[in-house]
Amino acid sequence: MEMAVIGDSTTVLGFQLAGNRISLSSPSREELSGFIRNLAKQGKTGLILITERMAEAARKEIREIRSEYPRLVITEIPDPQGPIHREVDPIQALLRRTLGAQINP
Repeated sequence: MEMAVIGDSTTVLGFQLAGNRISLSSPSREELSGFIRNLAKQGKTGLILITERMAEAARKEIREIRSEYPRLVITEIPDPQGPIHREVDPIQALLRRTLGAQINP
C-alpha cells in the first residue's frame, strides 16, 4: 500500500523530499475530491495525509469518501501554521473508530 499527501506546497515538498511519490499541492475543492476518489478507486493507496486546513475546506466531501471507502485511512496533519485547536482530536477519533476504544494519553 502507498501513502499520499495533500496540502500546502511546503508540507507536500517535505514529504516529497522524504521519498513520497503521490501528492497534490494546494488543490481546489473539486481537484481535492477527484484526487482522493481516484486514489480510492485504484485501491493502491491505503493512507492519505491531508493538512487540517485543507480538510476543513472539503469536510463534506471527505466524510462522503470515508463512508464509501472505509478501508482508506484519511488522517489530518498540521500545516506550517500549526494545528487547529478543536474539541475532538482527529487522531483520537481515528483510533476510536479503528479500535473501538478510547485511548487516553
